[in-house]
Amino acid sequence: MEESKDLPEMDLSETEFSVVNSQMVFTSIPIYKHLSSMRLVPQSVGTPCSSKSQSYQLGPPFVLDSFSLRLIVEHSLLDNLLCEKISLKLAQEKNPRKEGSVGYTEEPEYTEDPTCIQKKGTPQDNCCNPWADSYCLKYEIFKDLYNRGLYCTNGLKYGADFLVYKGDPNLFHSEYMVKVVDLSQSLGIRELVALERVAKLTRKIARLGYVDSDRTVKYIQVEHYLLKES
Repeated sequence: MEESKDLPEMDLSETEFSVVNSQMVFTSIPIYKHLSSMRLVPQSVGTPCSSKSQSYQLGPPFVLDSFSLRLIVEHSLLDNLLCEKISLKLAQEKNPRKEGSVGYTEEPEYTEDPTCIQKKGTPQDNCCNPWADSYCLKYEIFKDLYNRGLYCTNGLKYGADFLVYKGDPNLFHSEYMVKVVDLSQSLGIRELVALERVAKLTRKIARLGYVDSDRTVKYIQVEHYLLKES
């Protein structure tokens, strides 16, 4: 796992942030740059830049997806104190105070996701949330792509799980769209055709990502409605 040892020392422990639906929301430009230098891609959700030449770019606040956040905490990719704060806020969100008590917040509901391998004896709760007590295929695929030196963003807009870039998403177009599949679930031919058509129209390569029986992450390329090992 890539670490941040070669990055310049930065005191990020006082960074203010919130955790909403297991995603990190913040406004700090230094932490945005720091995360970007580690190939983690926060999404800008603020107002457009004032400069006309950059009017297509949005400003702070920024949102870091839950998969990246889990990666940060598991491998201490940020300041230790900041990682502890993130873990604490995630724990508070996962286990809110009882109803009627001070500070009570309703526990967020997550849609059940079939692309999750259940640990033995673990109920399938909050499965699309990478912080749930389940082994999530999407997180394993995300982590594998990251370890290959690639950048990942959300691919929902294209009917996939991840858009994959070989360089900074702010400078390069995505080359791949990856849809995570569970080998125990069937995948319809219509889904494959739709995925391949979208990939062709957007000049991307469509791939299916899965975890085999040996817990090894593998990919199959969808090309002309055929599947090829990649």
